[in-house]
Amino acid sequence: MRWINILLSITLILWVSCEQDDSTTNISIQHSNSVEYDKLGSLPLHMPDPLKFVLVSDIHNNYDILSAAIEEINLDTNLRFIVCCGDITDFGAMEQYESYVATINTSLCPVFSIIGNHDCLSGGSGIYTSIFGPANFSFVIGDYEFILFDNIDWDLVRSPNYKWLKMELSDNIYRHIVMAHYPPWENDSDSEFEKIVTPSNTVLCLHGHTHVYAENFHNNIHTLVSTAMVDRKYYIVSISDTQSTFQTVAF
Repeated sequence: MRWINILLSITLILWVSCEQDDSTTNISIQHSNSVEYDKLGSLPLHMPDPLKFVLVSDIHNNYDILSAAIEEINLDTNLRFIVCCGDITDFGAMEQYESYVATINTSLCPVFSIIGNHDCLSGGSGIYTSIFGPANFSFVIGDYEFILFDNIDWDLVRSPNYKWLKMELSDNIYRHIVMAHYPPWENDSDSEFEKIVTPSNTVLCLHGHTHVYAENFHNNIHTLVSTAMVDRKYYIVSISDTQSTFQTVAF
């Protein structure tokens, strides 16, 4: 599957890369992850225990279903933010990014967006950074540091910045939650990920990509993989101290 993605990426890049690259200089829509973090400033000084947020992934072009999910999420004021673990578009097209941003703008809580392999197609990675900012991003809430990591690895096309990830996990101040599109067992660079992301520095990992729900203790870390949005499900993640639980919500 990984090689199919590489060949598809190269084909689409040869087809429309010039048009996509030029379009990144004229992008007017913005949904920076850093601005979304600023919105969390309105949260109370003492965070609720447990802290609850929502995980979704692999939207592709199902923006109507995402809209329906957000309508339900908006009804629960205990949910602090939403994380989308990648594939927010089907093939990295500008119009798909526009549809995604228009949809998440209806959310009453902040939405953090991680880059996926489909988002990198046909020059889409440039559009992603123009809208959301750096693909590697982290933010702190209370005792937790949430790390959004770009782990899309396509040989000579692009590779993960493991040096950045290692630096983010090097402190002993926060409990770390690592979020990335590929689960480590789906990525050829998983051995490097597993060397860096360990039970000694990480309490939770969240992923997408497979379109199949999974909960396990991969590498002895509590791990959740979200299904695709087409399945009409999202996940409420609750964390307290070093413990985490998940609730599946079908809508």
